[in-house]
Amino acid sequence: MIDPRIKRKKFARISLVSNEFPIVAANPLKQKKWLLSRNDKKTDPRIITAIDYIDKNYDKKISLKEISQISGLGTSHFCFLFKTATGMCFSRYLKLYRMKKAKVLLESTDLLIKQIAYQVGYHDISNFNHDFKETYGTSPSKYRKLFVFSKLVHQNKKEF
Repeated sequence: MIDPRIKRKKFARISLVSNEFPIVAANPLKQKKWLLSRNDKKTDPRIITAIDYIDKNYDKKISLKEISQISGLGTSHFCFLFKTATGMCFSRYLKLYRMKKAKVLLESTDLLIKQIAYQVGYHDISNFNHDFKETYGTSPSKYRKLFVFSKLVHQNKKEF
């Protein structure tokens, strides 16, 4: 027989991931507005500084240590405040932010997927592909094909 405590822990983790993802995936580019409206209390200005830094430097390597120093906080206190403010840890937020930027580039440019990966801060194409598929349920190349196809179908409907 499976220990019920283990079962609950696994279920809690799954439900946590499924609860936080739709909020972010719906519009990660407007996360700053979501961040500010998420809490009843005023968001710590040091966390807003961190979010602004991510906005400007998402294409570079950003470590937890670096972002916590920029915010003027220790790493554990930064993690606590960031998760309190956004509902997710720093690394998840950064990954989802980069994935949203990649999605926009896939939709709006003809850049190679490797180039897009580098532009959003990934230096390993396999990690980029894995994270994209984990976030959107399909590979970047398939996503682009589906987007182009749906765009063509939509244009053809307008013509008729």
